[in-house]
Amino acid sequence: MFIAKKTYLKIFFVILAFAVFIILYVDNVIRIRKITREKYQIEKRLEEIQNENAILDKKINELRSPERIITFAQEKLKMKLPQKAPKK
Repeated sequence: MFIAKKTYLKIFFVILAFAVFIILYVDNVIRIRKITREKYQIEKRLEEIQNENAILDKKINELRSPERIITFAQEKLKMKLPQKAPKK
């Protein structure tokens, strides 16, 4: 009967160790999925921000263009281009 108790105890510890292993493995899988989902969301947001930056860069270049500035100055501010180069 004493041998049976040792056998049962060994089986219990093997089952316990296996259960702990399964719990840790499942927890690890859940964490990896969560991190992967967060990574995907961050990459998606990064792509959106990069697209917004590209649009803003294009808008900045349009607003800085000399042709637009000259047209705006002539039409809205009633300025005229000088006939001669400025002197120092």
